[in-house]
Amino acid sequence: MNRLEYLQDQALRAERLAKSITDTLTVERLQSFAAECRRQIKLIAGTADPIVRAPRPHQMSRVELAHPAHG
Repeated sequence: MNRLEYLQDQALRAERLAKSITDTLTVERLQSFAAECRRQIKLIAGTADPIVRAPRPHQMSRVELAHPAHG
Protein backbone atom coordinates (compact mmCIF):
# COMPACT_ATOMS: atom_id res chain seq x y z
CA MET A 1 0.00 0.00 0.00
CA ASN A 2 1.51 3.32 -1.02
CA ARG A 3 1.15 6.63 0.83
CA LEU A 4 -1.83 7.81 -1.26
CA GLU A 5 -3.74 4.58 -0.69
CA TYR A 6 -2.95 4.73 3.02
CA LEU A 7 -4.21 8.31 3.32
CA GLN A 8 -7.37 7.52 1.34
CA ASP A 9 -8.03 4.51 3.56
CA GLN A 10 -7.51 6.55 6.74
CA ALA A 11 -9.80 9.36 5.50
CA LEU A 12 -12.56 6.92 4.59
CA ARG A 13 -12.28 5.08 7.91
CA ALA A 14 -12.39 8.32 9.91
CA GLU A 15 -15.43 9.57 7.97
CA ARG A 16 -17.23 6.26 8.37
CA LEU A 17 -16.49 6.14 12.10
CA ALA A 18 -17.59 9.77 12.56
CA LYS A 19 -21.04 8.85 11.22
CA SER A 20 -21.52 6.15 13.87
CA ILE A 21 -20.42 8.16 16.94
CA THR A 22 -22.55 10.50 19.01
CA ASP A 23 -19.75 12.22 20.95
CA THR A 24 -19.36 15.66 19.35
CA LEU A 25 -15.70 16.14 20.22
CA THR A 26 -14.73 12.77 18.76
CA VAL A 27 -16.74 13.44 15.60
CA GLU A 28 -14.98 16.80 15.17
CA ARG A 29 -11.57 15.20 15.66
CA LEU A 30 -12.34 12.44 13.18
CA GLN A 31 -13.58 14.94 10.60
CA SER A 32 -10.50 17.08 11.13
CA PHE A 33 -8.24 14.05 10.71
CA ALA A 34 -10.06 13.04 7.51
CA ALA A 35 -9.74 16.57 6.14
CA GLU A 36 -6.00 16.59 6.87
CA CYS A 37 -5.62 13.23 5.09
CA ARG A 38 -7.43 14.67 2.07
CA ARG A 39 -5.15 17.77 2.10
CA GLN A 40 -2.11 15.49 2.17
CA ILE A 41 -3.53 13.49 -0.75
CA LYS A 42 -3.91 16.71 -2.76
CA LEU A 43 -0.35 17.76 -1.95
CA ILE A 44 1.09 14.40 -2.95
CA ALA A 45 -1.01 14.26 -6.11
CA GLY A 46 0.13 17.78 -6.99
CA THR A 47 -3.37 19.25 -7.16
CA ALA A 48 -3.04 21.65 -4.23
CA ASP A 49 -2.26 25.32 -4.79
CA PRO A 50 1.54 25.53 -4.34
CA ILE A 51 1.28 28.96 -2.66
CA VAL A 52 -1.03 27.71 0.09
CA ARG A 53 0.89 25.73 2.64
CA ALA A 54 -0.80 22.79 4.30
CA PRO A 55 -0.72 22.71 8.09
CA ARG A 56 1.39 20.09 9.81
CA PRO A 57 -0.26 16.67 9.89
CA HIS A 58 -2.48 16.15 12.88
CA GLN A 59 -0.65 13.84 15.28
CA MET A 60 -3.74 12.25 16.80
CA SER A 61 -3.24 8.62 17.74
CA ARG A 62 -5.90 5.99 17.34
CA VAL A 63 -6.19 5.77 21.13
CA GLU A 64 -7.05 9.49 21.30
CA LEU A 65 -9.63 9.00 18.55
CA ALA A 66 -11.26 6.15 20.42
CA HIS A 67 -11.05 7.77 23.86
CA PRO A 68 -11.11 11.58 23.72
CA ALA A 69 -9.88 13.55 26.69
CA HIS A 70 -12.62 14.77 29.00
CA GLY A 71 -12.73 18.33 30.12
